[in-house]
Amino acid sequence: MKQPTWFIALRTTIVGALFTVFWIVAMLFVRRFAVDVPLPSWLSPFGILLAAAGGALSFSCAAVFTARGRGAPAPFDPPREFVTSGPYRFCRNPMALGFCIMLAGLALCLHSALGLALAAFVFLLGHVMVVAWEERHLRTTFGDAYVDYCRRVPRWIPALKVR
Repeated sequence: MKQPTWFIALRTTIVGALFTVFWIVAMLFVRRFAVDVPLPSWLSPFGILLAAAGGALSFSCAAVFTARGRGAPAPFDPPREFVTSGPYRFCRNPMALGFCIMLAGLALCLHSALGLALAAFVFLLGHVMVVAWEERHLRTTFGDAYVDYCRRVPRWIPALKVR
């Protein structure tokens, strides 16, 4: 049975919000209860821009997953259709990239070197998950279409020109 787009969007919103809140609380926890090396305050405006750009990228990816993929950005509720449009034309993992950029921007806003370290840790964790599980799962699920996509589109660094 095909689920209505509004229901998929609701699931995506809930999953995305919980994920984002978890990592923001983790950053605030690290900043408050750990010895932190403060970053210069002049980095705040740059941090705001990074956080906004990363959040917008992640949000647009979630919207593409909802509209085109018919699923949420979560392993327990993945898209049912293979998504190669929107930001996915330029990078295979733009949602994770956008999220890590958002966390790095938040760390700059909070003047927190430990927050930047947490953003780097989240990126590393995401990379390990992508390489160890997600890519194998997508190859099994979508076959040659995914293999061809991997040949054309880089994993993390967005391609300026789509091949």
